[in-house]
Amino acid sequence: MITRRFLLALLAEGGRRLFASAAATAPPQPSSRTYRVDATILLFSLSIFTRAGVGKGHARHVVTRSPDRSVHQLEFEAGSLPDRAHGLNRLGLIRETVAEADSGILEANYFGFMTASKEESLGEAKKALDDKAARSTFVAIEGQSRPGESHSRRARFSSDARTGWGELEREAQAAVRDPAQTSGESRFQSGVSGAAAPTFLFALWGAMSSGEARLKQIYVYSGDRYELTTSRKPDPKTGRRFADRGMVSRPESVIALTGTIHNLRTGNKTPFRLWTEEASRSVPLRIEYQPRGFLQLALEAEG
Repeated sequence: MITRRFLLALLAEGGRRLFASAAATAPPQPSSRTYRVDATILLFSLSIFTRAGVGKGHARHVVTRSPDRSVHQLEFEAGSLPDRAHGLNRLGLIRETVAEADSGILEANYFGFMTASKEESLGEAKKALDDKAARSTFVAIEGQSRPGESHSRRARFSSDARTGWGELEREAQAAVRDPAQTSGESRFQSGVSGAAAPTFLFALWGAMSSGEARLKQIYVYSGDRYELTTSRKPDPKTGRRFADRGMVSRPESVIALTGTIHNLRTGNKTPFRLWTEEASRSVPLRIEYQPRGFLQLALEAEG
């Protein structure tokens, strides 16, 4: 079972990596936030139940600059708290390292894993709540984007539901590099004008840091191309709430970003919204998205 202690260890490990990276290079520009996860159950697109604090999340972004390039380390990790989520165990991590220069992205590497879940309806989700299996199945992914080409490997593996965070990450890395466990390697042409194609978190950061009212980007992840379409506008109403908590300097500095993630192979579209402070443009204050038709998640920064 993924316990509260497990999630706290996850967040502590994220913070440890952040400060370890800061100590190893000089001088990086770090930004990180911890989130509370709230869940809303939908029926015919209408909210029928909401519960706060069903999980925890952590995001970080560290930039190390040199005369000829900038290296971005981006990470997002989140998981449920079973005692707050009716016993449901779900977690995931994605980590990217992206090197860019004035000419564009030089190289991007990514790694991630998440609990494998197939609940597509509210009824299937209810059945999942009754699943008390001692082992959980996970999907792991590792990939790279270079000028002109992208490739990735994907694997499934199982682990004891009580496995610690560090060991689980080692198992995911071993699985995705074991030919016997992977589903093969995907390679395809990508990128334009001699630059590598962006990856997911980097594209999302690009949307937050861009001053354009509307932006369309193509990124690669797990052997597929995605179109990320975003629009942005000031949201002083939400900004007042964050200003009252001392998280932003001015309500007018908060920007709402509305977007859609479109898988160009399958046609699937995932809408989302996030809020960020104009001055930082690095790690969001709040994230809302709908991973399933019956489920909406909100991640609210805790400070």
